[in-house]
Amino acid sequence: MKSFYGCLNNYRFTNERIWTSIAAFPPPTDAPQGHPVRRNDRPDHPPPSPATDAPPERVALRLGEARLLGLRRRGVSRFGGLRYALAPVGARRFAPPAPLPLRGEVDATGTGPIAPQLPSALAPVLGACEAPQSEDCLHLTVWTPGADAARRPVLVWCHGGAWQSGGVLDWYSGEALARRGDVVVVGLNARLGPLGWLLADGGVANLGLLDLELAFQWVATHPVFGRGCGPAPAV
Repeated sequence: MKSFYGCLNNYRFTNERIWTSIAAFPPPTDAPQGHPVRRNDRPDHPPPSPATDAPPERVALRLGEARLLGLRRRGVSRFGGLRYALAPVGARRFAPPAPLPLRGEVDATGTGPIAPQLPSALAPVLGACEAPQSEDCLHLTVWTPGADAARRPVLVWCHGGAWQSGGVLDWYSGEALARRGDVVVVGLNARLGPLGWLLADGGVANLGLLDLELAFQWVATHPVFGRGCGPAPAV
């Protein structure tokens, strides 16, 4: 039986051959001269914007007792690295997560660190995706089309990775989904590997799941930038 990494390498090689063959096709004979040909040119799937996009603009948003400072580009505001629990370090390393209310001015222009983990097996296929790692990883990121009182669906996304790897990474950006679907997208980080699943004598089991449960409670308690969930608007 082939190893998992062997299957990934074979998958990557096969896809490279497919895309190399596609690139070898000549352009249509009726293509206008001097204009690039775009394949799969559909109105509902516009081509990626050029690398010369304007830099994101800073936005501020009041959320309860906190003022969040985020970034907005292409019609979507992003607020990253929002803490939903106290840092699970020191005496709290193997303790259940404790909620942490947001107060004051919060810099949400970056991305919170992901849980400590080995390099992802998806890197050979999706490419390198570097992200800071830390035990202090209980953060979430929100993408929203608007900070108004409109009712929007709220999609909370929990990454895969067999409870060993993954997190809020550039691979899984919610920007396009928020823009095209007019929905609020929330990505979660939680403890992984031994920090989230090691059970010592007298310890607490399933810490990783408890992290996710608390993150869902945070979303329900703070109807994120609209009224898609929770009892009342938070903005």
